Amino acid sequence: SFFGGRRGGAAAGPKKPKDILVVVEVTLEEVYCGTTKTLRIKRLRKCVGCAGTGSLDKKSPKCGSCGGSGKVVQLRRHGGMTMQVQAHCNACGGAGRIQPARPCKTCASEGFSVSAKSFKVEVQRGIEDGHAIRLEGEGDE
Repeated sequence: SFFGGRRGGAAAGPKKPKDILVVVEVTLEEVYCGTTKTLRIKRLRKCVGCAGTGSLDKKSPKCGSCGGSGKVVQLRRHGGMTMQVQAHCNACGGAGRIQPARPCKTCASEGFSVSAKSFKVEVQRGIEDGHAIRLEGEGDE
């Protein structure tokens, strides 16, 4: 479609956690010999009390005005021309969902909470400056 239509895309699947970047200082001796560092990282995790929905019903109520997209299409007339404009939904503030009837008190209806976890990271001998060590699936959800 030319204007305002839907575009095809990848099939929706489980979302991967967003990466968190942590800079770790190591001494020259640690680079030369190698070491194991223990890092305590705070990250956002899906709330257990509401399964990430923000509601004790475990349902995320969609906004009726925008259908859950957070955007509405407005038609504006300028002279003899009609323009189609996409804007944030005023009913939900662009969130796509409305305040649930039974909000979760564990996460204050946010759907996530802060969790801290300790990780042991192996720093290899001779590691170069700026090297990244990735911990798969351990970032913010």
